[in-house]
Amino acid sequence: MHTLSTLKLISSKQNKITNPIMSRRNKLAAKIAEQIEVVTAQN
Repeated sequence: MHTLSTLKLISSKQNKITNPIMSRRNKLAAKIAEQIEVVTAQN
């Protein structure tokens, strides 16, 4: 329990894409990749 009290908390930088177009593109690419994995797993 003593080690928990000695830890220090710091703020972290969030790697967030500020461009909404890039965010939608990455989301779409992730969904397409998921669909490809589902189709290849079924075969």
